[in-house]
Amino acid sequence: MSEAAVSLEFIGRRLDSVQTDVADVRRRMISLTERFGSIERRFSSMEARFAIMEERIDHVADRMRKLEEISIDQGELLAGQGKMLAGQSELLAGQGKMLAEHGDMLRRILATLEGP
Repeated sequence: MSEAAVSLEFIGRRLDSVQTDVADVRRRMISLTERFGSIERRFSSMEARFAIMEERIDHVADRMRKLEEISIDQGELLAGQGKMLAGQSELLAGQGKMLAEHGDMLRRILATLEGP
């Protein structure tokens, strides 16, 4: 009978140990569930932030496109102004030559009028 009693005591201790282990596993499962819940919340928060970042990137890309269009327009405007200034420069050079020729002609006329 003592063997049966020892066996029952052994079985009882083993059952207590198994119950302790099962309780520990359940606690760990609850802890992991809470951690995974926290991770899921963080991921959903990150997804929302990524959506906001995508909108901001799209907005910045639109602004850059508009600035490029403006700079192209300004470049064309400046090129046109440069051509206009070149034309004015040629006109002024021609007027300068004409004034020099008129000056020479007036000096000759004056010289002729004053006589020898």
